[in-house]
Amino acid sequence: SYDCLLDDPFEHDWPKLPELPGINYSMDEQCRFDFGVGYKMCTAFRTFDPCKQLWCSHPDNPYFCKTKKGPPLDGTECAPGKWCYKGHCMWKNANQLKQDGNWGPWTKFGSCSRTCGTGVRFRTRQCNNPMPINGGEDCAGVNFEFQLCNTEECPKHFEDFRAQQCQQRNSHFEFQNSKHHWLPYEHPDSNKRCHLYCQSKETGDVAYMKQLAHDGTRCSYKDPYSICVRGECVKVGCDKEIGSNKVEDKCGVCGGDNSHCRTVKGTFTRTPKKLGYLKMFDIPPGARHVFIQEDEASPHFLAIKNQATGHYILNGKGEEARSRSFIDLGVEWEYNIEDDIETLHTDGPLHDAVVVLIIPRENDTRSSLTYKYIIHEDSVPTINSNNVLQEEIDTFEWALKSWSQCSKPCGGGFQYTKYGCRRKSDNKMVHRSFCEASKKPKPIRRMCNLQECTQPLWAADEWEYCTKTCGNSGYQLRTVRCIQPLHDGANRSVHFKYCGGDRPESRRPCNRVPCPAQWKAGPWSECSVTCGKGTETRQITCRAGDQCDGEKPESVRVCKLAPCNDEPCMGDKSIFCQMEVLARYCSIPGYNKLCCESCSKRSSTLPPPFLTEAAETEEEVMFDQSDLPRAVMMPTPAVPHYAQFLPGRSSLGRPPFAEEDADTRVSPSNAKPKGAEFPQWRAPQARKTSRLFALLHQSPANSSSLSPRNALALAAAVVPAGNVTAGAPSPSRTSRKSEKDVEQRWPPRSSTVER
Repeated sequence: SYDCLLDDPFEHDWPKLPELPGINYSMDEQCRFDFGVGYKMCTAFRTFDPCKQLWCSHPDNPYFCKTKKGPPLDGTECAPGKWCYKGHCMWKNANQLKQDGNWGPWTKFGSCSRTCGTGVRFRTRQCNNPMPINGGEDCAGVNFEFQLCNTEECPKHFEDFRAQQCQQRNSHFEFQNSKHHWLPYEHPDSNKRCHLYCQSKETGDVAYMKQLAHDGTRCSYKDPYSICVRGECVKVGCDKEIGSNKVEDKCGVCGGDNSHCRTVKGTFTRTPKKLGYLKMFDIPPGARHVFIQEDEASPHFLAIKNQATGHYILNGKGEEARSRSFIDLGVEWEYNIEDDIETLHTDGPLHDAVVVLIIPRENDTRSSLTYKYIIHEDSVPTINSNNVLQEEIDTFEWALKSWSQCSKPCGGGFQYTKYGCRRKSDNKMVHRSFCEASKKPKPIRRMCNLQECTQPLWAADEWEYCTKTCGNSGYQLRTVRCIQPLHDGANRSVHFKYCGGDRPESRRPCNRVPCPAQWKAGPWSECSVTCGKGTETRQITCRAGDQCDGEKPESVRVCKLAPCNDEPCMGDKSIFCQMEVLARYCSIPGYNKLCCESCSKRSSTLPPPFLTEAAETEEEVMFDQSDLPRAVMMPTPAVPHYAQFLPGRSSLGRPPFAEEDADTRVSPSNAKPKGAEFPQWRAPQARKTSRLFALLHQSPANSSSLSPRNALALAAAVVPAGNVTAGAPSPSRTSRKSEKDVEQRWPPRSSTVER
């Protein structure tokens, strides 16, 4: 795992956090943080423990509660003297104070990241002895440490670990929709050298492999010891100790003073007689700071071949000769062609001997190469025709090469001399590494561009397009610069402070005209019916009063739902169906089914069910069907409206009121129901039960004079909760005589109710 998030690069002067974060925030405030302005703790229902989950609602819809399935913050007050802690509402006590963290024991070191060539292994620890809680301090320091392992060199032929990682991407990593042969690449930014970048052999493009270099990869080819660990370069000395400052001298002696180093220089000239590679000289393994240069321009090209493996490092067969930097077997080379003169340089060290060759382009054209390298005295090669050990030291000297660019374009500036390394024998300029840096002369300064400067002027480009076509937020931009004319007719941009006068505006408002108003349509309401054909409505408003353009959108439309499963109307099932004051409730499906005959007669004259008077009494009728009492079952049109067939009998039974003595005649207006006689009834609300029962059982003679509010409650009462035949009262056990008396006296002759 990576620990970059544990290392905050900034020092924040933040206030100290409270012991428990919820101390400063109520549940209402936490709801506002979670869901926005106006949200508060939900009060529509009570939970067993308010600290289990934080429920929130908005005052506009207090019965619609939301939660993010998380408990309130520890420390949030949940009751007087109590607070939330670990998802429970508990009494406050002193034991819940902060606790600073402390490190636990280290684990054992893990496996090494490499089997040879220096790898790393890790061990970790956790801040759990104890853990920081309630705002306690976290553990100081890091939670991992590492050490070097398997530091011995690999026994087989040298292999570049970074090159191996790039090569593994050949088969699956695509760049610009094609696969490549990936070569190692060292990023010029030192902070990115432990991120794996590779270079395409085919195109030269550099691509990021989207991962870090493996632990143990060398940070740089110029430093053979420092390694990458978790994406960071760790300094390692040549003594293979982390953090050590020991370095190698010029010939590879750790902590050496260059006393055992020898410099080998030479010049080799040959004239090709035929085409094909022509060997010039060898450079032995262990050579460092190798430099090869053509003495004069020639049509030939340099080539370098690894003597051990036989493969070409530079300009092999079919390769294009071009200036470039490349890496081979862990050695970084820099090849440059300028004015037909080639140079090749590497800091080494060379792991294998290399052969320097030329590729002739013309016969009988001489090619002269100068070379130089540093090597340990024990590895100096035998002097032969191909390698000449030069004893003369003062062969090269520093010489004036050019003047630097003037520091000012006008008004008097300065420029300095630039020195290069020159060979004394023929006065040719060579690479600076041939000359001793300690003998380089100090730069000479002189004045330049003495002509007076002209006064800088403001210059403004054309205005861009306006960002809006109307409204009050449109603007347009243009570029404003301060330029200074030069003596050669060109201009240069200078800082704004050098220009006089007011700076031209670079931003201005535009198209600030009112936009044409548009109609705003609200959402469609639900269909006015639950089946069949009905209407939907919506609100249409104009944001600018009556200034809206175009035709006003429709506010009413027809809606078609599934066809109604109409049952054949067998007549009204209640004596109250004929009351005019209840006719408006024919739009209620249950009432319509109960009073199908009366409703069908009035369907052409009744107003829509959503008119004002019905809306004013909506609160009274918005019951759930399961909360309404069973309807009083009345006879069908086949028999008198004051009689009823009882289940299981062919004769008429008395109405379902309280059972009386068979010899007693009871006026319907004085009858009072008993709860035991109506086991299927359910009261809508306790406070309305007595009023509904009274309305259901009052005399039909009095029912015609019901007030609208009482009639409305009655309408709610007569709507059946289910099948109208279900819930019929049990057959009466009165005598036939009683049945006859009831049949004759119910309803009274003076009733004005008509069918």
